[in-house]
Amino acid sequence: MGVSTATLDELLNDLIRKKKAEREANLARIAAEQALLACLDERPERGSAKLEGTHVRATAKFGLNYKADVAGMRNVEWPDTDVGLPLEKIPESYEFDARAYEALRVSHPKLAAKLAAFVTTTPAKPSVELKL
Repeated sequence: MGVSTATLDELLNDLIRKKKAEREANLARIAAEQALLACLDERPERGSAKLEGTHVRATAKFGLNYKADVAGMRNVEWPDTDVGLPLEKIPESYEFDARAYEALRVSHPKLAAKLAAFVTTTPAKPSVELKL
């Protein structure tokens, strides 16, 4: 090894300090984002909301995370229509297609209601983008 043990220990300890500072900064950033989000009168389920200060603007983006029982969805009795299940075929399996599911909720709510028992949605962590 080309580095002395003392130098390696210094570098490792420096990395430990930097990682700890990074974790602390990340927690502080999340707290600041949460405080900004608390200023919003309305938080959409999906989409964005703007926060405007004197010299700085921020856009908060909201979304949903999906978890689907694909096997259960594939067993749903589906009417003979031009609308398919919101599933995407992956070689040897199927994967849930969130965009197709959302489109189905808008265009064919009764069909989407049949699948709702197999889909769990949870709010995604909002993101905040600053525009200086």
